Amino acid sequence: MATLNRPLPIIPIYVGKALPEGSRKGIDPKASHESGKLRSRLNEHAGSINHSANLKVEDFTCRYLVVEETWIGLCESLLIQASTPLWNTVLDGFGRHVGGKNRKDGLSSWHAFHAGRDASVKIPSAHEGLEKISSEVAAFMTHLKEQQPTAG
Repeated sequence: MATLNRPLPIIPIYVGKALPEGSRKGIDPKASHESGKLRSRLNEHAGSINHSANLKVEDFTCRYLVVEETWIGLCESLLIQASTPLWNTVLDGFGRHVGGKNRKDGLSSWHAFHAGRDASVKIPSAHEGLEKISSEVAAFMTHLKEQQPTAG
């Protein structure tokens, strides 16, 4: 879970999951932390951030929760519902894998807003303009700021 460092308290910016290898087909019961899948997924995310033109991986922190495979999807869903992270809602597409070399769908506002990675992984960026996406991000951030408890 990457987080926004400001304003405090720390607010999640992205929630994702790392399923064990073979889990989609119901094989290889090894947990994601035992198989190295969790580390691999976190390294993929660090690479995505490093490929972007306007982000630096050292500006992010990461927290993770290791649970039995049965609960991975539920935990991800509940965390997203509870915190509505920017990169899961307004800027969708951060954790997306490429579906194939000829895939034309899967357009991503994340890749339009944080340009750079799309060229390295061949994911086309969103059709809507950068101005519209920027406006949605600003509205989201204003809403977050309004929701923050004030000290005093």
